[in-house]
Amino acid sequence: MLAALVTGCANFENHKGEKFPFKVTVRNADRPAATVIVSHGGGCRLTQDDMWADRFRQWGYNAVLIDHCSGRSIGPHTGVEPPPLKPQDRVDDYIAAAEWIKTQPWHKGKVAVFGISRGGEAVLRASESRFNRGRNGDAGLAELDAYIALYPACSYVPKAPRGPMLVMHGELDNLAVFGTCEYSERSHPNYTIKTYPNAYHGFENVGCNNTGSNRYLGNYVSCRYNEAAAAQSMNDTKAFLEQHLK
Repeated sequence: MLAALVTGCANFENHKGEKFPFKVTVRNADRPAATVIVSHGGGCRLTQDDMWADRFRQWGYNAVLIDHCSGRSIGPHTGVEPPPLKPQDRVDDYIAAAEWIKTQPWHKGKVAVFGISRGGEAVLRASESRFNRGRNGDAGLAELDAYIALYPACSYVPKAPRGPMLVMHGELDNLAVFGTCEYSERSHPNYTIKTYPNAYHGFENVGCNNTGSNRYLGNYVSCRYNEAAAAQSMNDTKAFLEQHLK
């Protein structure tokens, strides 16, 4: 049986000795299991990411948290357009991390990527080959098996995700603006789209109630906890993983 393990490194290095500008933290399940990559939002690494990672581990999966920001000397950039951390950078990080994960003794089976806000935006793009070309080109597509986007910025919503995709979004979200997402036009069989009434951005972030304002978005809610939406999103995520990762 494997003990719970937490590790980090200044610069991620895969099994080939190739270095990448991101950090990882690993939380192992109690035995070899499928793995969920956790990709943070524009606030960079937050305790919110750890709460999701702990949840995935409790459900029997490994969790690998990516810090996309520190190694690139990027700070929080919530609501910034265009963001200093490009979605393609995140996608390349997912592929490199998944390649490494699949060589680890604590991993067995499939790899999902779970992205929050800006991370969710990159997850949407990672599901289509025209964006997900990484350093391995089309070969990198094979590294990711399932996709979860939590209130993603909808700069691009793919018509045909290459694998199972769960999208969750609050219907009052005015940061990752819900009205721009065109979910009603997406009927591909790989899609599972869940929307939650009366829910803003950050609806599952317990105790959070923050707002912001900028020239691009005007006034927005960066997080506002909604107990009903939080509970349902966790149930939806767990059910999706049980269907597509185990």
